[in-house]
Amino acid sequence: MTPSDDELLTLKEASEVFFRGRRSPNVLKAQAELGNLAVSKIGGKYFTTITDLKVMVEKCRVKAEAPISGSTKSATDGQSSTESAVLALASLQRSFRKPKGRSTNTSQTSTR
Repeated sequence: MTPSDDELLTLKEASEVFFRGRRSPNVLKAQAELGNLAVSKIGGKYFTTITDLKVMVEKCRVKAEAPISGSTKSATDGQSSTESAVLALASLQRSFRKPKGRSTNTSQTSTR
């Protein structure tokens, strides 16, 4: 059964239905943290819709650039590093959040 465009799906369901399992729920969560995917957090779980996924695809679409030179060499197919780059960026952004409090003093006491 195919969900309607506005039916709430967990990120796991969305990755299975929309991407047929080719992208993990972690990638969708990272896209949400980057502001590319609209999500709702209900009861500790993240939800999105097919409509929101379609909007995300448009936001993430890479614009084709005109070749700078006259070269006609085509790119070779290969494994995309986008998924790992998105996860790495999201992890980095989480590590730079503001500290919760002051650090303890680690300097030795003066003996003078």
